[in-house]
This record gives sequence, structure tokens and C-alpha cells, in this order.
Amino acid sequence: MVMENSCSISEYGKIGTDKYVYKYASETITSAQLKELKEFNEKSSNNFFRIIDSNTLQAVNNYVGVIQTNNVTLEILPKIYDGNKDTNKQQNRNIFNKMLLKINKLPTEIKGSNANLDAMKDMNIFEVYISMFANSIEELIQKGIKSDYITVEDNLNYLKGKIQFSNHIRYNLAHKEKFYVEFDEYIEDRVENRLLKTCINFLLDKSKNNENQSKLREQLFFFDKVSYSSNIEYDLSCVIDLHRGMEYYDLPLKFAKIFLK
Repeated sequence: MVMENSCSISEYGKIGTDKYVYKYASETITSAQLKELKEFNEKSSNNFFRIIDSNTLQAVNNYVGVIQTNNVTLEILPKIYDGNKDTNKQQNRNIFNKMLLKINKLPTEIKGSNANLDAMKDMNIFEVYISMFANSIEELIQKGIKSDYITVEDNLNYLKGKIQFSNHIRYNLAHKEKFYVEFDEYIEDRVENRLLKTCINFLLDKSKNNENQSKLREQLFFFDKVSYSSNIEYDLSCVIDLHRGMEYYDLPLKFAKIFLK
């Protein structure tokens, strides 16, 4: 079994196996973990690394962000981070986070986006973003998960709403006791909640941080009556203008769009 490893390098920084650390690499991983990164790079048309030698990779192409395989989480920070001093790493991560907030048109006053980043120094930027999303979901749950009137079709043993005659004839010729009906039901299973539940479940699978996993797992319980999105692109296109009283959904949905797309 390969132990999971989390590490950071800068743009154009090098990562390699232990025995080559003093020669090339600013971060070290095992041979098995290096193999995972090589395989990831090959599947991505060699867009992220170039091979220095059989034991060392170098980040290329101005890519900054997080690469995650089964047993390696590699954070690549902008090249102003020199790869040596922890204080520089955290300062650079803070700068990088502010850049990402601006690029993604997110407010800078998000809980965990500024001062609290120092308390998250053991998290890579991907986990920081997951933490900010989880915090926004926590606030949404406190304010209340919204329900809406949703049109439902069902074949019932009693009459409710209006009969759908074509389907009633189709399904109930041999079941005179049933009614195929259409009715409006006030439920939580609306498009916004489906997207949020889908995002929570997606990040629960991706996160390697125990605190984030615990928060997401607990939050998933509150969406128990909500189904998962079966068509993310379509559901995202349906969320255009949030109705009055749903403004607090805006931030969690912005995060969900970033993660799910």
C-alpha cells in the first residue's frame, strides 16, 4: 500500500524520489508516487511536467493549482514561492487564493478566505476552497434549505391533482383502483439543492482532509430528501436568477459551479 503524500512546489519546480532530493528536487515522493504522477501526465498529453530523468519531474506550462492522484496531492504555486521557507509558502498561498477569488468573481470576505488561511497552513489550496465551500453550506443550512412547488407525476391508489388520461389508460387498464395523476408538491428536491448535494458528494470523494470530510459528510445528511443532479450542465443553466429570499444560495452555488465544471 502506498502512503498518501501532500506536497508543494513552485511553477517550474522539481519533484523527485528521496535519493535525488539534494541534486534536483525541492520536494520528495516515493518511486510509486512518482509513477502515479508520470501516468497522470501521460493521460493529460504531457501538459503538466517534463521528465528530467527517471527519478525527477519538473512542472511546466505556467500551470498553478492542485494535481491529485490516488496517493499524491501536489500543489503547484506561482513561482514567487521559492520552495524553501514555510513562511514564503503560506504568504504565496494567500496571494494565490486572492487571485483565485478575483478570477472566479467570488467575494474576498468569504469565511476562511483571508485571516483564517493562516490557520489552514496544512491545507493545499484545493482543500482551502473545499473548506470555504463547506463553510458556505453550513451558513445556508442555518438559514434554511429552501423548498419549492415541483410538478410530480405518479400512479397512486387515490386521486390527487389532475388525471393524466393518456398515461392513466396506458398503465391502469388492468388496475381500476389506481389513478395516474399530476400534482404540485412542496419539496426540497429543487434544482439548486440538487446541485449543492451533488457537489458535496463529489468533494467528499475528492477531499483528503479529515476536517473537510467530516463537515461534508454531516452536511450531506441535511440534503437527504434531495436527489442528485442527473444533468449538471442543464441544471446549472436553470440557475440564472435566484428568487427573492434565496440570496444566501448565491455563494454556495458559485462554488458548486467551479467544482462541478
